[in-house]
Formats: sequence, structure tokens, C-alpha cells
Amino acid sequence: MAISASAGAGSAAAVARALAPHAVIEQNLERCTSAQQVCAELSRIFNVGVTEVALMRVEGDILNFVFPTELQAAGFVPLSSSKAVAARTASTRKVELFNNF
Repeated sequence: MAISASAGAGSAAAVARALAPHAVIEQNLERCTSAQQVCAELSRIFNVGVTEVALMRVEGDILNFVFPTELQAAGFVPLSSSKAVAARTASTRKVELFNNF
């Protein structure tokens, strides 16, 4: 779908509606410039509180918290952990969807 440079803001909304839902999500996440913004956007998408979303980074054989900052000093998750969902997801690269907390 081509859009002319003179198209108004209404056209941008029409394009967004025409995109597949995952494309809109990716587009919104690409606009984020910090870990905090990414987590805020994810919390909006999943309709949960911002404190219910965490961002972790693989560093060697462990996962460290990037966000929320309060958890950065709390510790880490070893990738070898068979019980930690985050470690299992990072190791297998397969998503798990459940809400049994």
C-alpha cells in the first residue's frame, strides 16, 4: 500500500488498521527507545501493570534483569535452571503461555 508524502494523519491511522495485529505491535515496539518504554508498551498490550513485565538479558550462562531496575540488584537466573520459565524460554527459544501464578 503506497502513501503519498502529502497524506494526512488520517491516512496513517488507515495504514495502521490495515496492518496485521502483529505488525502494529512490532511498529509500536520499534518506537521505544528504552527498556522502560518497551516494558510499558508490553504491559499495555497484555493489559497488565508495568511492574508485571520484566526484561532480561542473557550474559554468559545467566539471565540478568534489565528492567525493572529494582530487580537488577536482586540476583540472576542461571540458564541451567530447569524450573525457571525465563531460563527454559531462553534456552529452548520456545514460548510458553500460562498464567498460574
